[in-house]
Amino acid sequence: MATFKFTGRVLPSSSNMTLKGSISTRWEDPSLGLAMDASLSIANSVVEVLCESNLFGTENHDGHVHFRASDMARAVVNSFAYAKGLGLSVVLESVTKPDGVKYNIQDQRPDLAALVTAFRSGPEHGSVDLADMLQIVFSDPMIFVSLNDLVSSITLPQYAPVNCGRVIEALPLPQPCDPR
Repeated sequence: MATFKFTGRVLPSSSNMTLKGSISTRWEDPSLGLAMDASLSIANSVVEVLCESNLFGTENHDGHVHFRASDMARAVVNSFAYAKGLGLSVVLESVTKPDGVKYNIQDQRPDLAALVTAFRSGPEHGSVDLADMLQIVFSDPMIFVSLNDLVSSITLPQYAPVNCGRVIEALPLPQPCDPR
């Protein structure tokens, strides 16, 4: 079995969330041939998810392990936060893969950046001029929520179809033209 070790934090860190013991689960996905045991522990808002997987290095397998580790961490933190009436979130920041190499997790889709035309490039290479677009984003809460859903689709690609569907539903309907 291949072992993946994910580490991250519960935010805000000042919550000092701690679980007594660890929580374990098992996932099986016959369509991927994936069987995975996972255990999660949280001490002083530091999260550790250990995943034992039957596959390693196959096409996008590592991504599926990451999705499940992220889902597990979010389910535990969200359950605790809801039960306590707290506004908490969790982020997994690094993974040590079965080869022993530690990687920083940076969810990104640079291919999507080329499709974005709403923001202008800033004067410096690689910068973005946010001023004009932020006026629009701040003017309508639905636009703010839609933008959050789009970014969440990058961070949590397993939920992209639902998030993008919500964005489409939030778009204002075109108003009929007045023929006068």
